Amino acid sequence: MKLCLLSAAPPDADAPGEPWARVAALAARGDVDLTVALFEPPAPGLAIDGLTLAALDDLAGASFTVALAWDWRATVRLFEVEAERHALLVERFEHEVLVAAEADRLLAIVALDLPVDLIAGSPAVADELRELRPEARVLLAPTELDPDAGAAALGAALEEIAATPPPPAALLPRRLMADLDAALLGFRSEYRQTAQAYRLLEQDELVRATAALRAAYRSERLRGVRSAASPLVVRAKRRFGSGESDGAG
Repeated sequence: MKLCLLSAAPPDADAPGEPWARVAALAARGDVDLTVALFEPPAPGLAIDGLTLAALDDLAGASFTVALAWDWRATVRLFEVEAERHALLVERFEHEVLVAAEADRLLAIVALDLPVDLIAGSPAVADELRELRPEARVLLAPTELDPDAGAAALGAALEEIAATPPPPAALLPRRLMADLDAALLGFRSEYRQTAQAYRLLEQDELVRATAALRAAYRSERLRGVRSAASPLVVRAKRRFGSGESDGAG
């Protein structure tokens, strides 16, 4: 089986961690030809336990049995990999810990709706995925196992994925993630520009003075003044806000 594992970020060469040890153990198996594809070219000399690291852009023309997204971030470019099957590894539901206002939270949610097979990192995650996507194929490869046992579980799940196509009901338009990501890139840009303009506005002396004046006017000390001025304010809003005359002048 030719496997392409797609990751948005490269492993840390000094401390790759247990997940990459599991991947290395999978690559050591004689029945898996594994390539780790990264969004950006790997640093010169970067090697993790003999894993083959390549930039995704350099894999044009290559084809694989299964393309596996390491997490929801990798799904953004998952369908750029030519493969018979596409799958997503879900170790946890990261959208549950992301701030609601973050654009990435929406990406993490939509990733679970893509036309892919789902490999859960725990029985609890598998149960929730089956409830969320009853039409999809959900397989289990526990992440709490040691690297060799974890590699065996992951390999078994991948073999099942490679053996048969996913359920027809699980197939959706493959451009969904790319289109959504393009829209969110514009959202992120507009959000940053708006936030920067707001920060600059907060520093403006006139804005600060106006805010201070407004706070003073709304204070309890000037409650009587507000009550007396209220009819005048209403008349002014009617006259200048709507452009209608109140007949007083």
